Amino acid sequence: MNDLDEINIKDRPEIKKSVFISCWTAQQKDSIPLWNLYADNLKGVRIKLKSPIFANASGPYISEKHGCYLINLLNLSNFIKRKNDYEWVKYLFAPIKVEYKKDNSVNVNGENNSIIVKNIGAVKLDHWRFEKEYRFLALANHEYYAETDSFQIKSPPYYSEVKAEHLDIWIDEEIFNRIIIMPGPKCKEPERIIINSLLEKYTTKGKIARIKSKVRIK
Repeated sequence: MNDLDEINIKDRPEIKKSVFISCWTAQQKDSIPLWNLYADNLKGVRIKLKSPIFANASGPYISEKHGCYLINLLNLSNFIKRKNDYEWVKYLFAPIKVEYKKDNSVNVNGENNSIIVKNIGAVKLDHWRFEKEYRFLALANHEYYAETDSFQIKSPPYYSEVKAEHLDIWIDEEIFNRIIIMPGPKCKEPERIIINSLLEKYTTKGKIARIKSKVRIK
């Protein structure tokens, strides 16, 4: 996370050990502050994908609650290592629209030992408002119960730290083939040529977009 004050969960802080988060923006126009934060001296790229993006996800999504969807990934490759065991992460919450407030503390406890997953990582401090962020969230060691439309800790509950630093989830091949890549403000023509050649090699309909923001390069 880019904000060192995240994630401020008051009632169950240990749940942070079981969370994977992928951060995106809904901002259509390119943003110099975002380029400056995330794009290696303005020379990175911005990736645009159509939604939904995940392969083998159930359709329609199995639940809509708290303003986001619970997606059943139905993909046996979503394993993480916890101590000496491996665990299948079956569900993904998305898209979670981040709210920006003066106080970023949240509660996640629901009724009957359920978890309000949408509240995890859903609030950032006000000065991050320019990001217009959306998040995809995966939570290990929890199970979805359709009869109550709730997400609960598996029994017996435990929160040993996840050993994996990331969780790989397959993107739908057709969505990947239509990827749009925008080079950063300081990218020059040779870098655009490389990007275009990679799109031609690995995608069928991938495109390169021209950035509209202009910066003075010293």
